[in-house]
Parts: sequence; structure tokens; C-alpha cells
Amino acid sequence: MNELLRAAIHYRELGLSVIATDALKQSLVSWKDFQTSPASIAQLTRMFNYPGALGLAVVTGKVSGNLEVIDIDSKYDLEGGIMRRLCNTIKITNAELVNSLVAAQSRSRGYHFYYRSSEIASNQSLARRATTEEEKKISPKEKVKVLIETRGQGGYIIVPPTPGYRFLQHDFSKIPEISGSERNIILTSARRLNQYEEKQIERQPYKIRAAGEITPLDDYNLRGDVIGLLQKHGWTVVDQTSKRTFFRRPGDTDKRSSGSFNHEINYFSVFSTSTEFTPGAGYRPYAVYAMLECNGDYREAVKRLAKEGFGQSNSKANVNRPFSRRR
Repeated sequence: MNELLRAAIHYRELGLSVIATDALKQSLVSWKDFQTSPASIAQLTRMFNYPGALGLAVVTGKVSGNLEVIDIDSKYDLEGGIMRRLCNTIKITNAELVNSLVAAQSRSRGYHFYYRSSEIASNQSLARRATTEEEKKISPKEKVKVLIETRGQGGYIIVPPTPGYRFLQHDFSKIPEISGSERNIILTSARRLNQYEEKQIERQPYKIRAAGEITPLDDYNLRGDVIGLLQKHGWTVVDQTSKRTFFRRPGDTDKRSSGSFNHEINYFSVFSTSTEFTPGAGYRPYAVYAMLECNGDYREAVKRLAKEGFGQSNSKANVNRPFSRRR
């Protein structure tokens, strides 16, 4: 019995659904059925005796006991130390959480964190960066590189003892069951390392009346103190970089941060679902003002900002609800 087959049978006994993969990390069999029911020992024996069976993967999600994996792709990390930065960010909120996770290193020197939780989701991207000019020469249509993502319901992940993969901390006999709040700490910490926010196409909410004139909303985008506005409404600044200011939302929360303002593209966005803002949407400063000061009434925001000395009022303007499109 070869090493991969031995490991596959052992992982099956630990409650994991496993499949055989080829040199390109592709499943050697149709793996749809193994998303709902683990392969039998006879099926595993056939899989791992195929000549092309060079790797072993665990199917994530409910079939493996609500297994979810944080996949950190270090080869795209231009700043370096993304694993260390993620761990340090998690430890700010929960110093022991990282130590409880199963950790492994991949063939490309990426990293995986494994855990089980009652609250998991399908695969999702958590942190990305824009492609470099050199990368665009190779793949002109590729806009982003994914730095951190999850493998959850409907996914799979290559695992040890696939050649080039090894455990760094614990193994699959010690996969922890973490709470929903602990999972949120991990996901939020990973999102804080995001370096890419796609510029949104948004509708013009207030038409400029004549050349040289500026609307109250556009003027607030240029001159408004959106940081001070958020603080006025109970948002707390928890961190600042040259590009972004991070906030924790008002109220009782154990999260390190709930959203951030990107100074480069002039957008506020939130991670939390417990605010008046839509998670994942981008808000211009005037939209933040309208949400916080006028309960989302953008016509009222135009009037109030005009009274505060921003732009020039235009009662006949066609004011639309200025959400940016979701990412």
C-alpha cells in the first residue's frame, strides 16, 4: 500500500472526504459525489492505484465535518511575510486562536490553516492585490492576484503527504472546532490585508448646473471630513496606514475592525453585517454623510450640505440613491 493511500484511509477514519489528484492538482475522478459522501476504502484503493495519482486532496465543507481552510498564497505576496502579518493581526484580538489551528505548508511555500466551525461558507476571496505591469504583459486580462482565500463548501485542498506539502502545526487528528466569533476574527484579519479595491462605477447623484459650478455632494467628496463624521457617529479609529484608515463599528463587538476608508480611491467599505452600510459595497464620502446624517435620504443630504456651505443647491436636480455597485 503506497503512502498516499495509507494517508487517505487514515483521513477517512478521521471524518474527512478525500480524493486523488494529478500533478496539476486536478481530481482524477468526478468528485461531485464525494462532496456529500466520503469515498469508500475500495474507491480510494482504485483512485490511488491510478498511475497518475500523485497527490491527495481533502474535500472541504459539510462532508468533512464542516471543514474550512484559509489558503495563503505567498508566491503573490510582494511585500513579504503575509503569513506572519496574518497571524499577528489575529493575535491582536485572540492571542491563542492561531495556536489551536492545524497549519501546513504547500509546495509553492504557501500556507493553509484548517479548522471546523458550524458557520462556514463556499469558497471566497479575502485579500487580493492588483497585478503588476510585468504580470499584465504575461496575462493582459488578469487584473488581480489572490493572496488569501477560503476553501469551504464545494471546494477541495491539496494536503500532506502530497510531495512538497508538510504539517507545520498539529495534524488532522487535532482539527479544532472554533466558534462563529473566532471564525470572524480570522476572516476579518485576512480582509485587513487586502490591497485591492476595484474602482466602482456609480451613478451621478446630482447634476452640475453649469461649467465651473460644483454640487454639494461632489464638494463634500473633496472637502468633507469623513473620518471625523464616522467618529462622531461612534466609529473608532483602530489603525491607520498611508493608504487606509481602519474603524471598529459602534456597539458591542469583539472584532478588531469593521471597515476601512481607502484614501487613494476615496471609498468607505465595511466587513461587518451589523451596520447601516451594505458589506462589500463602496461608499463615497457624500454617501457616508447621507447614511449617517440623513438616514439614507440623499435629497436631504443635498439640502443640508448646501446649508453647511458645500457647493450650490439645485432643487430641480435628479438625485438617485448613490450606492456604488457591489464588488
